[in-house]
Amino acid sequence: MKNTLILALIGIIFFSCSGEKATEITQEMGSRVEDSGSSSDEREKIAKGEANFSVSVSIDGKEMDFSAINTEDNIVFMNNALNLKLVDENQNVCMVNLLGEGVYESTPNSFTLQNSELSQEEQMTSKKKRSHVEVYWPQTNTQYDKKILYSGEVTLEKLTDDIIEISFTGEGIDYGRSPNKGPFYPMTGKIRLENYNSYDIR
Repeated sequence: MKNTLILALIGIIFFSCSGEKATEITQEMGSRVEDSGSSSDEREKIAKGEANFSVSVSIDGKEMDFSAINTEDNIVFMNNALNLKLVDENQNVCMVNLLGEGVYESTPNSFTLQNSELSQEEQMTSKKKRSHVEVYWPQTNTQYDKKILYSGEVTLEKLTDDIIEISFTGEGIDYGRSPNKGPFYPMTGKIRLENYNSYDIR
């Protein structure tokens, strides 16, 4: 239940700050995860060698530019939840949340239920295995700069102490658009993280 509430808080924070810069959004997201997850004594920050991140995200056939990513405090491990927050110097943001009792099963691990397909009440209380992908792509300076993977599949391809690989593909929608009206568009992405820094609050 705690992990579900944390995920909901992250989403609320991300989507309620349409007028702020992406760096401010993600700093607040990170602090809420830490404050909600455990005390400072319980958190274990695992710092490794020089991080190497590769992120490719395509929205409606257009490639986002993740050329220089902030490599600090990007990954949070929780009981039955894994959260990634990737930010680059152009203020592009990609956030992936994997939630449910099967998060740490053997890889490849497929998540075919998207959090956005559930009602708001279910998003707060459900224990179903699911995922949530959202990006912030500053183009119009409106809420529609925030994109959600509404339906599709997220796959945790690899998970080791040194490497995380995730891919996703499906239909995306602008935040604030009605799913009954759309429009929907193709949304795909691949993420590979090596020597990542992380917080483990399990």
